[in-house]
Order: sequence, then structure tokens, then C-alpha cells
Amino acid sequence: MSAIDDILPVNSGFLRGYVQYASACSDAPPHYHLGVGLTILSATVGKRLGCPWMAGRKLLPNLYTVLVGPSRTTRKTGSMDAGIDLLQGADQSLVCPIPGSYEELIAQIRKKPEGLLTYREFGHFLKTTQKGYGEAIRTVLMDLFDWPPDRPYTRNLKKGATIIEPPICMSLLAGVSTDLLFSYADIEDWTGGFFGRFLILYGERSEFRMPSTWEAAHSYLTGILNQFVSWQFGQCGGFAPDAWAGFEEWARWRDSESHKAPHRVQTFIAGTTTLAAKLALLLATDVGEPAAGAGWLVSHYAMWRAIQFVEKLYIPSIYHIGDKLTIGPWEKDRQRVLDTVESQPQGITRRDLLRRTKLPADGLDQIVGTLKEEASITQGQDAQRGIVYRRAQLTDAVGGTVIQLPRRASDIADAQGS
Repeated sequence: MSAIDDILPVNSGFLRGYVQYASACSDAPPHYHLGVGLTILSATVGKRLGCPWMAGRKLLPNLYTVLVGPSRTTRKTGSMDAGIDLLQGADQSLVCPIPGSYEELIAQIRKKPEGLLTYREFGHFLKTTQKGYGEAIRTVLMDLFDWPPDRPYTRNLKKGATIIEPPICMSLLAGVSTDLLFSYADIEDWTGGFFGRFLILYGERSEFRMPSTWEAAHSYLTGILNQFVSWQFGQCGGFAPDAWAGFEEWARWRDSESHKAPHRVQTFIAGTTTLAAKLALLLATDVGEPAAGAGWLVSHYAMWRAIQFVEKLYIPSIYHIGDKLTIGPWEKDRQRVLDTVESQPQGITRRDLLRRTKLPADGLDQIVGTLKEEASITQGQDAQRGIVYRRAQLTDAVGGTVIQLPRRASDIADAQGS
């Protein structure tokens, strides 16, 4: 749990209790549990919680979360079920039926425009919505992720107009194996707007541990969620001045660094500011900041923890998946070159790369040039062998990070009750 200690509140918020409970009942990666906890919290508070946002808009705290990892070993489905079970215990109506078609999805959201959509086998969803009739479901989910809370959702189709009255605040929780994600993700979806809206968390299980039961904690956490269901939130006044100052400096720094990221993850990097703000709103709610009444402000403490989540869990996940994602023959050759360079930490020459990858010289040179441009590999000089290529240092995929936060963001006080 050391990788998420900075994100969980010092006091006994719902999230800390949930992560402790789920970790005792499962040997899944702890950051899976944190992602699930945040998502069920977002479904619980729904459209009743929001704060002023850029360009006069209102930010709602809904999340689209996908747990990604090797098949059958990382307990993705079990991690989802633990949170869904609590949410059902607090309010059965917030767990939405799985829609089988575009019409069913629209009918469900029109009837109840808040709650949690769940896809235990997200690979099947990706397969059936890639093209044709099912593609409209993806479009609706993309639209509704950040749909203005004061505007009806309207689409004109041959069968007539589709209208859903606001506010709409749907969250989504899903799990998918790495293999199926790679099989059913095309480059437009990955680098475009669809996956860029998702909170993607990659994990690998480190060891087997027999799960236990903890009924007392289950009942306690269900009770907390039930309180959130009935809580009348005072209107949020936005972010506290010191929270916004730290957030703005971090956002500027993150934007200035974005050009260094590979093309395949730049869409995700661009969305980190909105994600961090949504997370800060949820983290503030978790420790009871809205209890201050109308005009309450999201604290710098909540914002600091949200930035830690983005930097230590989210960005490493999308780097890891984006690095391994292979789409089409060129991508597979690219990955072959990357894997070969990575297997030689002391560096590898062009001649050895040609011999090991068995690629044509012009194809290899094109891939090497691209990898150097996107900073995935570096070129250096070896006294005996001449020019060699090495793997660039990247963020660790499960919590460790080589990212250095800007001074102000890293100096935001981590003090209970601040």
C-alpha cells in the first residue's frame, strides 16, 4: 500500500477504509481498490456534487474507470465486484443494468441519468462496439462523460430525436485483460477521444494470498455510502486559492512536458487536468469537506492528493500500456525494436539491432528515428563499439515514479485538516 499512502487521507475517510477492507479480501493490486473506491463514490454522490470549472462550466465528478492487467491473475473482476456489492447495499438503483443496445442505453439513462455502468468483460464491449450498430454506444458514452450539466442531451436519428434531460452524471467501471485490450483497440480509439476519457489503471499481482472475509467492515462501509446517498451537499464555491495556485502550476508544468511524451499517450496527458480536478472533488468529499455548507471550497490537501494519484498511478499506467500497445505490422516491429533495446541495458549497436530483430535496414532506421524523436530510446557513444541505443528511463507501471513535480505542487502541505 506504500504507493498509495500519499493519496489516502490521514484520517479515516471512506476511501482509506475501503482500500483496507478490499485489500484484506483480495490480493489484487491496491491501486485497483482505490480506483474502484473512487468510482463507486462518484456514482454515489453523482449529479448532486459539482464545482465551478473553466469557461463558466460546472465540473461533475463522474469517472470512467478501467482496470487492466494480465488475464486471470490480477483479480480485476473480483476488485470490481467488491465495490459494486457495497454500492448495491447502499442503493440498488445506482447499479445500472448492462445495456445490450443503443436504445437500451438511452432508455436507461433517460429513466435515471446517474449511477454506475459496469462491464466485467470490457473486451466484449470493445469487440461489439468497434463498428456498425454498436458504435453508437461509444459515441453516447464519449458525449456524456463531460456533457454540460445544464443542457439536455439531444441526438437526431432516423427514428427520431433522442433527448435526455440534465443533469446527467454517469460513471463506468470495467475490467479487461491486456491481450483483449490490444486486440480490440484501434489507433483512432487509443489516440483519440474514446480511451482518453478513461481512468486506466494497469496492475500486476505480486504474490498469491488467500482472501478473507470482513463482514463488520462491509457493513460499516455500506453505511457510509448510504449516508452519501442521502447527504444534501451544499453548493461548492470552487477551489481554495492555494489549491488552485498549486493546481495551476502543476498543470502548466505538465503541459510544458507533454511534447516529450510519445504520441500514443499525449491524449491522456492532455486530459490530466480535468481528471485531477474530478479526483480532488471526490477526495474532498471523502473527508467531509462539503460539510462546511454552501460555498465550501475544495482544499489544497484534496488537490495535492489528486495530483499524487495522477502522477503516481494514472500516468505510469498509460505509459506502460501505450508502450506495449501494438497496432498493425509497423507497431509490432516497433515493439520488437523496443524490447530488444530494453534487453540490453548496456546499450546495443545498430548492427546488433539488425541481427536480433531481423528487420530490413531502412525499416529499422525509420523505427529507431521515431523512437528517438518520442524519447523512448536514447543514443549514446560507447568507447569501443561506437554509437549505441539504450532504453529511456520511464515511469514504473505500478506506483514508483521518476517524475519530478514542480516545486509548488510538491510543496502543498500534506496536513490533516488543512
